[in-house]
Amino acid sequence: MLDEPFGALDAITKEELQEKLFTIWAERKPTVLMITHDIDEALFLVDRVVMMTKGPAAIIGEIMELTSAQPRSYEVIQAHECYGQLHNHALEKVNQPIDRCRKAAFCSKCNSSKPTPSALINKA
Repeated sequence: MLDEPFGALDAITKEELQEKLFTIWAERKPTVLMITHDIDEALFLVDRVVMMTKGPAAIIGEIMELTSAQPRSYEVIQAHECYGQLHNHALEKVNQPIDRCRKAAFCSKCNSSKPTPSALINKA
């Protein structure tokens, strides 16, 4: 379990350690539960984003299943045509009031019948 492991680091050190963590994970494939408030960090490091609702009575709000080519890099993730849409969707969801749990599936280009190997969103 990682609870905000990179929160107190400067941007350069944070990115280097995130890439190192991803390399370690890719080699060993352990199950990791990571808590973060950083949307970019979540989109880069994880395969599933479980977003919580706001407030002291927070519950699971939405689950986004993510995929991308491996090994991952910030350059590849942020250059993907759906990255901005994913980022904005996550930001919008964490700022909304309580909503029922559901899986996100959007982005017509990534969910089209044409395969996209570096797609960031799994088909639901």
